[in-house]
Amino acid sequence: MDHLHIHQLLRFGFVCLSFAIIVFIVFTSIPYLYPFYIAFLLAWFIQPFIKLIEKRFRLPRVVAVLFIMLLLSLLGLSLITLLIAEFVRGLAHLSHGLPGHAENLIAYTMDRVTEIFTPLIAKIESVVGRLTQQQQHSLLDYLEVVKIKASNTGAEVLNNIFTGLTSLLASLPGSLATILFGVLATFFFAKDWDKIMNGLTMLVPDKIFSKAKQVPAAIKQTIGGVVRAQLIMVSISTAIIGIGLSIIQVPYAVTITLFAALVDFIPYIGTGVIFLPWGIYQFLSGEIEMALSLITIYVIVLITRQVLEPKLLSVQFGVPPILLLISLFAGFQLFGLYGIIISPFLLVLIKTMYESGILSMIWFFIKGTN
Repeated sequence: MDHLHIHQLLRFGFVCLSFAIIVFIVFTSIPYLYPFYIAFLLAWFIQPFIKLIEKRFRLPRVVAVLFIMLLLSLLGLSLITLLIAEFVRGLAHLSHGLPGHAENLIAYTMDRVTEIFTPLIAKIESVVGRLTQQQQHSLLDYLEVVKIKASNTGAEVLNNIFTGLTSLLASLPGSLATILFGVLATFFFAKDWDKIMNGLTMLVPDKIFSKAKQVPAAIKQTIGGVVRAQLIMVSISTAIIGIGLSIIQVPYAVTITLFAALVDFIPYIGTGVIFLPWGIYQFLSGEIEMALSLITIYVIVLITRQVLEPKLLSVQFGVPPILLLISLFAGFQLFGLYGIIISPFLLVLIKTMYESGILSMIWFFIKGTN
């Protein structure tokens, strides 16, 4: 092997080692520094709004940062208040109708259980009656063991619930401290953003920094596109749900539709968390027509999302749908549910690095050419 190939192999090893070290440092530090990572991303995200306020109203940067952060906090608190109000309203509605529905459900379930298990119990009694005294005692002992195990399992479940509640209450002070540090870090990152960027330009060569600046801009554009795609899909799902619930004349259709729209934003959960239990409850209550109507609405929403989602997301990510599907599958296989979220952005990162010439620079560095 000549000297050129040796140098190329060493440069390739240097690039791989540098990438591995960066990934290791980032992922290792996330459990300890995640409030600051989130704060940095938030500060990066609100920079255009801060600059707009600075130029439009000629305000000092500190005042513009405080104004934007206060506005975002008020929007977040308003959304939380709206969610709590809708939740309380839903609970009030359930508190009026739930006892009657529960009574009907229990009566219906007991009738079905009696209908199913009465012949089975008769058969068991006939079988037990033919057992010897010793076999009957053995069967009773076994049933006693099963009862004890069931009781222990129930006690363990209750203990886990109370332990979880205790841990949740104990973690509140730490969570409040984390939020406080995150807010302060967001303020300082946003206030000194230009100084931070100028410091990076001094550490990184201009040629590399000018190309690297395209990466966060592309990711921000992709995130905005994904949000727009989600808004489009949620709007379509909300329209389908609202029309469907109005057709079958469900009480409080508007409130249920708004709640379904909010749930539809949650990844991997969606409206199924509402319609599937609701449909099962209606079926067990004997309301077969209502159950079929609810399941039909859910199936229409599900099919619509499955048809539109890959197309909308592939357009926003700027990659062919097949590549997006491959990245989603590979991410799920490697990292589970988190991989489904991360893999499209990694695909966009690689695409942006290729288009900006960063991958070409790395390749030329490995080859040892300019």
